[in-house]
Amino acid sequence: MSGMWSGAELDGVLAARADLAASVGSLRAQARAAAPGRTAAIVESRMRQLLLGEAPSVSAETLDAAERVVVDLTEQFMIDAHGIQDELTGRLRAHYDPAEIVAIFFHLALTDGFVRLERVVAPEVASSFESPPGGR
Repeated sequence: MSGMWSGAELDGVLAARADLAASVGSLRAQARAAAPGRTAAIVESRMRQLLLGEAPSVSAETLDAAERVVVDLTEQFMIDAHGIQDELTGRLRAHYDPAEIVAIFFHLALTDGFVRLERVVAPEVASSFESPPGGR
């Protein structure tokens, strides 16, 4: 998976704030790279599947026990991040060290924000940023 957004959608959003484009791209790349193993791709795939109705890019049949915990974490985070219980974090700790867990949560939060933003603005991105209200 090359990224969370298609090139045209991301370009349209970043065109509205070109001053932030490099920082956003760098932050996304760092968060993705810091997440252990395939966890970044798993988080992105599950979020896009649930929020945007896309086919999963990571097959459930290929997940190991550690990666299944990441799927469970992603689903709970999306439903209610405050509802993540000790049982789930204990399962996470059984497979990942503290630095990896921080990286997973960071990527999870960043991905959640971008996928939700995409869900809200993606269909209208190009046209709305090209002609803002009031002609600004």
